Amino acid sequence: MAYAFVNGEVATKAKLDQIIGATTLTGITKVTPVANTPTSVYVKFSTPFTTVPQIVLTPQTVVTGTTVRGVSAANQTVAGFDLVVYRTNTTNTYVAWQAWQAPTAFTTGQPATANLLNQGGSGAVAQVGTRAITPVANTPTSQAVTFPTPFLSTPVVVTCSVSTAPGSEVLGTAATEVDESGFRCWITRTNATPSTVAWVALGRL
Repeated sequence: MAYAFVNGEVATKAKLDQIIGATTLTGITKVTPVANTPTSVYVKFSTPFTTVPQIVLTPQTVVTGTTVRGVSAANQTVAGFDLVVYRTNTTNTYVAWQAWQAPTAFTTGQPATANLLNQGGSGAVAQVGTRAITPVANTPTSQAVTFPTPFLSTPVVVTCSVSTAPGSEVLGTAATEVDESGFRCWITRTNATPSTVAWVALGRL
């Protein structure tokens, strides 16, 4: 929550817009891949969104960019999406995902109805950050990340490289060993250039 009201305060549009958060859902889905073939599994949301959300996802593996060549989301709808994994073998692969729908802003004079005030009603809170890693060339390399504030339960973490060379030099990122206090952040790169990985952890505080 970016704004805290006090008793008797007038709830203006600007203040109300600050307290509503994005509607979010999270999950971890298992995919049993066909080797060297994009393999998809349909993920059905527990509650449909009102508009098509944005999907972000990260494999939970220590072989990102080598054995696990990539993960992606396709055919997104308000009800779900296809989770696609490309892996060089048939090992079960777990993928963490987050679905984000931007909130509907208030208009001046509009009644503050429950459906607007409860847009962030999942109770999930995001913590974000970056981790600097100097990789070993062509080898998945990791560093530990500690959350600024521990979560009450294990959050869902997604990662992304901060780079102008995805797919050519940066082959992949991942998150493993996720718990309430932190996780292990991975990157695979074709060289030893110092790298930055951005992360988002979504859970309850």
